[in-house]
Amino acid sequence: LTRFSIFLCCLTSALMALVSFVFPDLYNTSAEVRTLARRMILVCALLTPLDAGANGLYFTIRSGGQVLVTMVFDSLFCWSVQVPVSYALVCLTDLPVLAIYAVILSLVALKCVLG
Repeated sequence: LTRFSIFLCCLTSALMALVSFVFPDLYNTSAEVRTLARRMILVCALLTPLDAGANGLYFTIRSGGQVLVTMVFDSLFCWSVQVPVSYALVCLTDLPVLAIYAVILSLVALKCVLG
């Protein structure tokens, strides 16, 4: 089931990548904002299969039907890892927004290792 989820996610990612060239043009924004939106959609499309794999593995191995444990782990991971890393990257580095976005999305792999 995890493999099927990753496969479907790859198809969805391909669709997201295709739409990324059209979707930002639907909004009345500057060219710079449209370019950033396209790139953010592409980064999300690239990392979405990682998220599907992480969720499949995590819920199969860790959860065991205990919804409360899953909710606590997800919220603790968000507030103890993702938020501080986001804050540190924004305040302590000169990384561009797109790089910070990619790093934060890729932290899902760490959640798999910890879980």
